[in-house]
Amino acid sequence: MDWLASTEDLTSSTFLAGSSYHGWLSFKSLIIGHGASQPYSLTMTNPRTRVVAPIAVAPIDLHQEIAYWECREDDEDCKHTLATLLAQDPPSVARLPFLLPRVASVEFRALKLNYWLRCYDSRGRRLVSLELFPDADVAVSMDAFALQGTRDFVELLTGAPAVKSLTIDTDFCNLGVEDIQDMLASLPSLEELQLEGRCSYSSLEDVWNALDPSEEAAILCPKLKTITVDNGDPPWYGGDGFFEEILPMLSERAARGSRLRSLKLELMEGDEDEGSETEYRRLRATYLPELEKVVDEVTYEYVDYEPFDWENDAGI
Repeated sequence: MDWLASTEDLTSSTFLAGSSYHGWLSFKSLIIGHGASQPYSLTMTNPRTRVVAPIAVAPIDLHQEIAYWECREDDEDCKHTLATLLAQDPPSVARLPFLLPRVASVEFRALKLNYWLRCYDSRGRRLVSLELFPDADVAVSMDAFALQGTRDFVELLTGAPAVKSLTIDTDFCNLGVEDIQDMLASLPSLEELQLEGRCSYSSLEDVWNALDPSEEAAILCPKLKTITVDNGDPPWYGGDGFFEEILPMLSERAARGSRLRSLKLELMEGDEDEGSETEYRRLRATYLPELEKVVDEVTYEYVDYEPFDWENDAGI
């Protein structure tokens, strides 16, 4: 994906070469120049009037963290995105392509009232922090941000080839295999994947299908070494179905040269009729030996079963 596909002209220092902002910005031409008195300036051309409007901006520190947030009113179409939020701050627009190659870890949450993206470098210093949050008086559906968040993620993070760690906290039941594939395909160097949030039956079937290599396609995230599944909301439910879905994916990746080094699971086991500890011991005896054949180190713990309170969780 290009970062300036919606513009016709680009003159800049090399950190913006080959970049495109996919129509976030309403102007036709973006020119970033620099001089002795003003290291960086923006010139925008209105696409309708073709009036050139130079904008004086403060010198841009390319190493400065991008931190931007906004309180938004809820709308059915979820038109507010992190991408449009960023576009309101031209210096941040200019810095982002320079910062992306330095991003080593990403935390992304699109669930309930939380919608944010945080990026860090290899030393744990935060480089990007974008957050949208609705008016406290507006009830927002639990899944309102899931699909929109996936598209935002891809648009913002394509061009971040050094990302090694990713935490995704979202409503997976509103995402399909292709949505998850798009997210992970933008991070070819990914080594650690942590999954949080919620999903129907907590099976994460589409996640495992996305990571399962096919004969036709190259393996997704070939450097992936650690998968962590925990901290669900409510807790992820295990059961036979969970293991029957994840085992074929892990086995095929190992056969294709992308064997996992570590798999960490914390799952809710049992049900109203079957005690959690009893069910956990059965599942552990059945599936742990199979997991250890295809993963170097497996950590499998459980939390007690609790009936999900749909009425209480229906709001925000």
